[in-house]
Amino acid sequence: MFDFVCGMELEGETEFRVASAGRDYFFCSTHCRDEFAADVETFLKTEPIIALEGVHKTYELGSGGAVPVLRGLSMRVYPGDLVALVGPSGSGKSTAMNIIGTLDTPTSGRVRVLGKDISGLSETALSDLRSKDIGFVFQQFNLIPSLTAIENVMLPRMIRGQAGPETKKRASELLASVGLAARSGHRPMQMSGGEQQRVAIARAFMNDPPIILADEPTGNLDSSTSGKIIDLLVDLWQKHRKTIIIVTHDPHVASHAMRVLSFEDGRLMRNHGLAEKSIWSRRGHDKAGV
Repeated sequence: MFDFVCGMELEGETEFRVASAGRDYFFCSTHCRDEFAADVETFLKTEPIIALEGVHKTYELGSGGAVPVLRGLSMRVYPGDLVALVGPSGSGKSTAMNIIGTLDTPTSGRVRVLGKDISGLSETALSDLRSKDIGFVFQQFNLIPSLTAIENVMLPRMIRGQAGPETKKRASELLASVGLAARSGHRPMQMSGGEQQRVAIARAFMNDPPIILADEPTGNLDSSTSGKIIDLLVDLWQKHRKTIIIVTHDPHVASHAMRVLSFEDGRLMRNHGLAEKSIWSRRGHDKAGV
């Protein structure tokens, strides 16, 4: 039995229940129950953009030992969600993100991304999924030092042989959207950490992917800059039709998410609920796609 909202595997019937059309649905918390009750039809009719069921990930050590990181993880994310994954170091949240982003493979279990069972995809198909449908933002920025800001943003298309005027125009528009139009010709070493992360965020949007994965995007920044970066991500989320998942240790960053999913010992343990309605708009709200 799975929670229809967060996807957590339930051990049995819980006290959090909603009856609809003659069927009972059970949830991990009041937050999932109330979210489902407020929009039953959408949850029943909308396929999750990301779904994990019973996912295990074990790393084999050279000495013959094994380290289990994910221990039956089940979770769901719906189109347009802004989700934060939280938990102590070693809880499995970054491993889960790597598996969702097809940067790693599960030892067992089922993973579906954009309706595709990734276990059945070839390496070529996985590479295409990563390049076309998933944008990545990392803690370390991962910019190419020898390239300018606009060239770094253009990179996802440049490596596919698309470096023409249309690509440059798209990159210029994205740099302007993150407040760096005047820095397009600067290289990473000529920019602050916050500016470099803005470039990385613009790059993640370059191919207009439906999914954005951000792993500790504020981890290397001071608190003031961190606040500006998360405000920027939320603003871009509201303006673009994207699903964003953020791995974070920062409670302030997590507080901006629609749903905060807590990890412990390689499993999803709880949905902590929703951010303030002043920060995000309800599911199905009107957004201006870019």
